[in-house]
Amino acid sequence: MSGETTTDTLSPQGATNSTMIPLVTIAQTISVTTISPSSKGDTWTSVEPETATSTDTIDEIMVSFAKKNAEECTCGVSTLDPEEDNHITTRVVGGSVATPHSQPWQALLRYYQLPVCSATIISDLYILTAAHCILMMGDFQRKIEEKYKEKVLNANGSVDFGQVSVVLGVHNTANLTDTEVVGVESFLVHPQHQVDEVHDTNDLALIRLASRIKYVPHIQPVCLPTQGEQFSSEWGLIIGWGQTEFNGSKSQYLKQAKVRILDDSICIKSKMGKHFAESPESMICAYKY
Repeated sequence: MSGETTTDTLSPQGATNSTMIPLVTIAQTISVTTISPSSKGDTWTSVEPETATSTDTIDEIMVSFAKKNAEECTCGVSTLDPEEDNHITTRVVGGSVATPHSQPWQALLRYYQLPVCSATIISDLYILTAAHCILMMGDFQRKIEEKYKEKVLNANGSVDFGQVSVVLGVHNTANLTDTEVVGVESFLVHPQHQVDEVHDTNDLALIRLASRIKYVPHIQPVCLPTQGEQFSSEWGLIIGWGQTEFNGSKSQYLKQAKVRILDDSICIKSKMGKHFAESPESMICAYKY
């Protein structure tokens, strides 16, 4: 299993207690949180580049994240134990339902009020998701135009920002009670994002929100890893609203599964290693034991 690691570019200092890493499969975008023995979290410097614009690159914004002097806030803190259920499975497909709101940094990206992908809160102004999720919305737009035989909103399948929203504090996608729905101002897709038949490389995108997030216990930012930080052999949780069975429907409830993060050298020797070896710097490898 491979996906996109954020350790090369997401690097505010001092946030090491809990780290969110988006993990991408063909069917869905899910996330990995390293499990920490401490529930207190860490103090970090807020990462919100006030001067960032839609023309800035992801690298420029991340540099701004690291350099920005802002007020301190707490990240990676959940009031609930994500491993409260001792029967957490090791499979996303058919995995176990997560404890509601135990992953307060988990967000849901929607288009026309339909679930598209998982996303992660990294500041009160930015959400991290996968680049292919942005492309999926463009494909959806083209299908709408083809169905109605007209350019209903935008030409050539371009995404209509007015129909994009991010839902915060959500567990059940069919019940948005106590959630916050935020509009989107712009997207920034990784400039080296590439797609082939097997996987995406540099599958990252930043979403700038139309308004700032107001943090409450069940809506919180995740901690970002320091540059070069290693997670080999650590346990993580993959979470998301992905398919409940192979080629099946997506889950209505947030689900989770436990996996071990593998060292690059081990991953390259595995069955899927040839794909990982093509771009190890932009992927993370995890395994279910």
